Amino acid sequence: MRQPLPPPSTPLLALLRQLGSDERRNDFAALAGTTTAYLYQLATCKRGACRSRLAKGISDASLVMHKRHGTEIITMDTLASMCPVDRN
Repeated sequence: MRQPLPPPSTPLLALLRQLGSDERRNDFAALAGTTTAYLYQLATCKRGACRSRLAKGISDASLVMHKRHGTEIITMDTLASMCPVDRN
């Protein structure tokens, strides 16, 4: 039996899960101008920051996916503040 996933740690990870299929996640990534793997790196805070152009692409793609599938909308502000800042 498969164990349930822990709650998503970021809004972007929640959105990727809401999409529900690899096909939808790949569509979202293509609309955003990146890869699904890179979106997961951002969503799990493995990347220090998201370029502004990519943040705009993710935000715009989330609007499209919201209209198509009823998923959450991600704003550029959310992307900029979803991961803790390492000040060391």
